[in-house]
Amino acid sequence: MRARFRSLQLRLAMRLALVYVVATTIAVGILVYRAYDTAASLNDRELSLRASDLAQSVSVDGSGTPHLDLPPNLAAAYAAAAAADTFAIRAADGRLIAASPPAFGSASPDGRRPPMTRPISA
Repeated sequence: MRARFRSLQLRLAMRLALVYVVATTIAVGILVYRAYDTAASLNDRELSLRASDLAQSVSVDGSGTPHLDLPPNLAAAYAAAAAADTFAIRAADGRLIAASPPAFGSASPDGRRPPMTRPISA
């Protein structure tokens, strides 16, 4: 049996409560979406900053061979978090310049390596 609300005031209060619940749900959904979007943007920015730091540390020696010369503080940071902070720097022809940990830069067991996302000019 369906309960009938006889009071106009009660019916209006119930409708208003429903509007508030729907509006609150939509607002919370938008806020959660924006929070995730902001977190993803910050992760992308941090990755770009790390790539820039590494790219600035690549130099070419007298024979034309590129190599990585990390500043001591950056080298210590990568050494301390070797499992969490991994990178591989390759030359435009695919040769490995540097990797941390070193095994990360080697070919996978099936002989393939991940494609380069963006070549870094030395």
